[in-house]
Amino acid sequence: MTTSSWYVTITYSFNNDREEEGRKKIKSLQKQIQNVRVEREEEIQQRNQMIAHLKDQLQEMKAKTSMEGKYIQKDAEVAVGQTQKRCFLSEKDAKEEIEVRRKCILLLLFCFGVFLFFVCFFFFFFFLLLLPKCNGCNSVICCELVM
Repeated sequence: MTTSSWYVTITYSFNNDREEEGRKKIKSLQKQIQNVRVEREEEIQQRNQMIAHLKDQLQEMKAKTSMEGKYIQKDAEVAVGQTQKRCFLSEKDAKEEIEVRRKCILLLLFCFGVFLFFVCFFFFFFFLLLLPKCNGCNSVICCELVM
C-alpha cells in the first residue's frame, strides 16, 4: 500500500463515517419531526374533541335556558291570570255587597217613610181628637165654628 492509497482509504473511510453520521442525524431528525407531527396531530385531535364537547355543552345550556325561560313565562302568565281572577272575584263580591247594602238602605228608607206616614197620620187624628167638637153635630169642623 502506498501512501496515496492509504490517504484515499483514510479519506474515504473518514468521508464514509461523516456520511453515515449525517444519515443517522437525518434519520434522527426525521424521526423527531415525525414524533412532533404525531404529537401535534394528537393535540389537534384532543382540542377538536374538547371543542366538540364544549359545543355540546353550549347546546345543552341553550336548550336548558330556553326551557327555563318558557317555564318562567308560563308561570308568570298563570300567576297573572290567577291574580286577575282573584281581583275579578273580589270586585264581583264587592259589587254584590254594595247592591245588598243599597237594597237595605232602600228598604230602610221605605220603612222610615211608612213609619213617618203612620206617625203623621196618628198625630193628625190624635190632634183631631183633641180639637173642640161641635155640640150639635159632634164634628171637629163645623159650619158654626168656621164662621
